Amino acid sequence: MLELLTALAGQYRDDFRRAVIEAGLARAPVGMLLHAGDIDPRPLRAADLLRCVPYYAESAFTAPLQRLAAGGWLEPAGGDAFRLTASGRAATDRMYAAARNRLAALSPMPPADLERLAGLLVRLFAACRRSRVVTDQACVEASGNAVAFTEPTALATIARLLEALTNFRCDAHRAAWRPTGVDGPTWETLAWLCEGRADSAQALLEWAQKQPHPRARAAADYATCLKTLAERGWAEPASGDGHYRLTGAGRQVRQRVEDQTDDNFFSAWSALSDGEVIELTARSRAILDGLG
Repeated sequence: MLELLTALAGQYRDDFRRAVIEAGLARAPVGMLLHAGDIDPRPLRAADLLRCVPYYAESAFTAPLQRLAAGGWLEPAGGDAFRLTASGRAATDRMYAAARNRLAALSPMPPADLERLAGLLVRLFAACRRSRVVTDQACVEASGNAVAFTEPTALATIARLLEALTNFRCDAHRAAWRPTGVDGPTWETLAWLCEGRADSAQALLEWAQKQPHPRARAAADYATCLKTLAERGWAEPASGDGHYRLTGAGRQVRQRVEDQTDDNFFSAWSALSDGEVIELTARSRAILDGLG
């Protein structure tokens, strides 16, 4: 299903980029504008996004929002909130239309088969929304999927629901690591150590700055995260020059959280029968085959 989501995005990527350029947003933080469009007309706050991804500094969100407001795409909506202007709404509508029109032109499976897959995904996502395990669904809410929505075609519905499920998985992961008692940047530091992304405060900063949406944190922030992990016995100095490595206890904590994430995420899948889960997989694969 993740492979299918990537493949569908690949189908409309060029059309979407063209719409971005034609809207005059080639150098703008388009992702943040789309966030505002996802929840329009509800205003967007940096705090709402930080609830979803508490790995960032607040300025990682406030600065792009202010930049979009300066460009006339957003307008103040009270306090630190922003909402789309008429220009912003026209731009997001144009970008969404580019994706939807491209998906409408595809026919990787007979229409009835696409409708069947869309129906299964609707039921699955509804079960996710009712989850008693993942009660804080900030990522689902920030992506505009917390309320009922309609798409013009079954394939667009499938694409949107697949993305909604990835947002729910983000919520499921946050529900898994929160009980460890560390904050978002410290948890992300542990994950990056485990994955071999970086092993010092400076290297962590450099890795964070390479991400599609930089974290807007400083090396000192990551030094504090490393110190916290060491105090808990989850990391230890690897040399005398500020490099660290995970301990066995740290790796066990990471694995427990990953296992709990899976449990949290897949708990909702009991809404489908075993046969329907198999069908979900088979139909997703059939669309991939149909896309060539």
